[in-house]
Amino acid sequence: MANYTKTNVGSTPRTELHDNLGLTGAEVSINQLPAGAGVPFVHAHQQNEEIYGILAGKGKAVIDGEEIALTAGDWLKVAPAAKRQFSAAADSSITYVCIQDLRRTTRLCTNTISKFTCAICSRFGAFSFENSIIPKNERTLPGMAEPFWY
Repeated sequence: MANYTKTNVGSTPRTELHDNLGLTGAEVSINQLPAGAGVPFVHAHQQNEEIYGILAGKGKAVIDGEEIALTAGDWLKVAPAAKRQFSAAADSSITYVCIQDLRRTTRLCTNTISKFTCAICSRFGAFSFENSIIPKNERTLPGMAEPFWY
């Protein structure tokens, strides 16, 4: 058996590499948002910081209410408790990688979308979005495009 695993993410809107590569200590996702689209929820974590790398395009992150412009080549470390949401620019798509170390995970998901259970939360035993601690008025950003994935 080889000491490596290879996969191709193609052009899918979101690929979680945990299963594709058999990861045991990290959650890595490749995310592609078309121009004007955004992640349809605000989220935070209990313990795990996330690292985001912008691979192509441009957009923005809103972290604890502060808007941060993002472009290819940017890297961003986000503290666990920071409330975050990402979107592509109106005139450009964005492709980014999200990396999270799960070795210390006993996390409680704070994502929220009505009647929706997070795939990561299901995998790691957190609860559904129904029990979120994020207020409803902070779950999405005004003027964001309709969700196209999740």
